[in-house]
Amino acid sequence: MTNFPRPPLYEVPTPYDIAGSANWRNKADNCLTVYRNPETVDVLVQKIRVKEVGRIGMATFKYKLSTGEFVPV
Repeated sequence: MTNFPRPPLYEVPTPYDIAGSANWRNKADNCLTVYRNPETVDVLVQKIRVKEVGRIGMATFKYKLSTGEFVPV
């Protein structure tokens, strides 16, 4: 389990939590998880095979009801 800044209400799923998990993680070039908290949405990048494409990390968003979009926190 990867450590992230704040403890979630439920464990954040990893690519290994999918049925047939090792095969899914090994085949994928990028693995992302969208995790919804009551107030925010976290997008976690858990695997990047080609480093030029991105990096491992997390971005937090909040839903803006007036515009219907997610804005970075």
